[in-house]
Amino acid sequence: MLGPAGTQVTLTVTRQGESESLEFIITRARITIASVTGEMKDNGIAYIDINSFGEKTTRERLMLCR
Repeated sequence: MLGPAGTQVTLTVTRQGESESLEFIITRARITIASVTGEMKDNGIAYIDINSFGEKTTRERLMLCR
């Protein structure tokens, strides 16, 4: 849920076949996800997975290739 870290949000969940909904209060946190992940394969080929393009993508890709 997007919003300022440290703030709370209430989630209401309804389920098919259930008459009552469930409510959960969660606290937002800042989550950092790398835009690039990867690994070296046995045959010397690098596998690089670009999850999103952003300001740090090139830098993160270069760090994987070192």
